[in-house]
Parts: sequence; structure tokens; C-alpha cells
Amino acid sequence: MTEEKLIKELSGIVNHNDIFKTIAINMNWIGIDEIHEDWYWNYPIGIMIDLYHFPIGYVEKYFKECYVQCRLAEIAYYEQWERDYFNVSKKEREEQMKYTYIYRYVNTYKDLRLAPISCEELKKEIEFYAAMNGVTKEEQKRFYTYIEGAGIVDIGGCYGGEHYYIAVQQDTILTVDCGIWD
Repeated sequence: MTEEKLIKELSGIVNHNDIFKTIAINMNWIGIDEIHEDWYWNYPIGIMIDLYHFPIGYVEKYFKECYVQCRLAEIAYYEQWERDYFNVSKKEREEQMKYTYIYRYVNTYKDLRLAPISCEELKKEIEFYAAMNGVTKEEQKRFYTYIEGAGIVDIGGCYGGEHYYIAVQQDTILTVDCGIWD
């Protein structure tokens, strides 16, 4: 997916919590493979990498639903909830969305950038934040396959120096959240 298409799709969801909520309530929850790495070991410098594998052709056809499912899966992982907690009825989803602040938090960026970046720029960001947390080059490099040739966008951040990146390549979505969090 090109950066231009990513930016167009994301601009219709990010910071539009009513749209995010509508998609979340009405989307099909599908089984995906996920890998989550929380390399926030050296306060206040942190990096989290999340990788999602979707069925063939699904991301191109249903990008907005994929993005929302990634953010919901991210919540489940970092909050230590059941992996398929959102695979419930529409009515139960509506109730969850009504009373939980965290859904607005993952979709709101105070510093909204929606700017394309290169593969090399994202690799440098990963290398910097990962190295500051003692993560080996080998551990970092296992994610480079999902960056090379991908459409990559810096969505934005909520704090000074924070960046939330998304890299979309065929049927994978890689997200990188990095910054100085205190």
C-alpha cells in the first residue's frame, strides 16, 4: 500500500473517534497472527513493536477494519486482556465502547503528522530506541522484512518526541510506538 493511500485511509479514522467506534462495532473480527515486543526497559526511553498478519488480500480490501483491529489487539495485549476480548456481539461491543476511555486514547494524537517516511528512517528510529533499551541488532532486524518495500507513515504522537509509525506491506501491518515517556 502506498503512503498516499495510507494517509488518505488514516485521515478518515485517526482523531475521529466516532468513526473508529462505528468501525469497531460493525467490523468482522477475524483471526490474525500477532507478535508484540515491549522494549520499554530503560525509563523514560521506550519502544513497542507490534506485527499483525492478515489473510491474503484482506488488508488491501479492508484496511480501515484492519487498522481498528490492530489497535484493539494492541489494547488487549498491553492491558493483559483476553486476546479475542472484542470478538463479541455488536451489542456487547457498543457497551464496551461506551464506558471505556482507552478506545479514545489509542485513536487520538495531539501531534497529528500523517507524514510518509522512508524505510531507512524507520530503521534508524528502531535502532536508536532499541539500542537505548539493550535490544540486540538481531532482535531488531527480524522486523526489517516487514518495513522494506512497505508503505510507511508517521501517524503522530501524544507527547513531545513520541512517534507512532505504521508500515503496511501486502498482508502485514507493523506498528512502532517509540518515544520518551515520563
